[in-house]
Amino acid sequence: MIDARARGRGRSLKAQGVAERSRDVEVDVCARVPRRCDLHEARPVTATVVDDAVTVVVQPIAGFFDRPGAIPLDRLGRGHGDNRYENRWFDDHARLAVVVDYLSRGFAHGPVGTPGCTGEQGHQTSDRDSSRHPAGTIAEVAYNAGAMMQAINEAKEAVADRVGKADVAMVLGSGLGDYANGLEGARAIPYGEIPRMPLSSVSGHAGNLVVGEAAGKRIVAMQGRTHLYEGHSPGEVAFGVRLMAMLGAETLIVTNAAGGISGSLEVGSLMAITDQLNLTGVSSLVGPNDRQMGPRFPDMTEAFDPALIEVAGRVATQLGFELARGVYAGLLGPAYETPAEVRMLRTLGADAVGMSTVLEVLAARHMGLRVLGISCISNLAAGLSGGPLSHEEVKDTAGRVRSRFESLLSGVLESM
Repeated sequence: MIDARARGRGRSLKAQGVAERSRDVEVDVCARVPRRCDLHEARPVTATVVDDAVTVVVQPIAGFFDRPGAIPLDRLGRGHGDNRYENRWFDDHARLAVVVDYLSRGFAHGPVGTPGCTGEQGHQTSDRDSSRHPAGTIAEVAYNAGAMMQAINEAKEAVADRVGKADVAMVLGSGLGDYANGLEGARAIPYGEIPRMPLSSVSGHAGNLVVGEAAGKRIVAMQGRTHLYEGHSPGEVAFGVRLMAMLGAETLIVTNAAGGISGSLEVGSLMAITDQLNLTGVSSLVGPNDRQMGPRFPDMTEAFDPALIEVAGRVATQLGFELARGVYAGLLGPAYETPAEVRMLRTLGADAVGMSTVLEVLAARHMGLRVLGISCISNLAAGLSGGPLSHEEVKDTAGRVRSRFESLLSGVLESM
């Protein structure tokens, strides 16, 4: 891991009056131990400044590390929008690294590439066309309310003309993203084209912001989400929801695939979420509060709107099935829960369990959105199913209930 700072008691390049695109600027390049973030010896390196980033030749810093190959090439490549070296280890000291000068950007500094303090994230959209944005991103911003608002506004400005004024926002979880393709006039905007928007690496999450019409309403839908277990910060996990709220949405329909805990739930059941247990250990509201987004202490008595739950229940009855209701527990993941943990969750009052949703709902309620949550019970939780759990089972079940799920969503939109 490497961290570049302007020389002179940690002051940023901007603070020292260093102009963009300056050459032969001396910076301190430091090595850090992954996860622990321990600062090793800093050495001066001559660099070139381009748009608040510091470009350095890797050779002078190679000696900082305990062994060859200590820098994953994807950490270096992502800085200049080139992901060709993803998951390969550093083996060529002639490579160039682009290292974010966090202080010049106004973010809290942190080691490049570590969870919670990542550097610039590049998105390869084609062989000849790559887009680059510092979406890696909101890890630092989560602790800087002004910078978070700036990041969301950048994303909003990039998509506002294509989205227009949204009425309803949707987050479509594992295997459920196809619903967005059926919207009238659906247009997809890849997350990689949206400044600051974090990417999902999970199968079943397409990674598009889809805009279209349904029941006379303008819909903006996230076709896939990001998760804490991918290494994203709480602020990154909630970023898409905050963006959709800034685009005008006043209602959020959030969906997920979940493991069934309650004995009344069967594989393939749809469950309206009546309340949630945030057991991830973090919150998307941590850090200085920006009153433009919401109050410091938002009330969560009715995290999920009772009127919307009633609407969904009536629609399900009209469609010929019963919509279950229950409490959703959100855990960190990515391992599925143990049977002992499932027994604990049942004791705590959880009816279903998953690895998403709770931080998104916190952010949505913070910004005043009404929320409807729908879980697709894709499997029975560990110890209840009689066999091992798998992500393939989750996607297969979502595919089997797709028609019922889509009919429910369309009916809810028509009844709102």
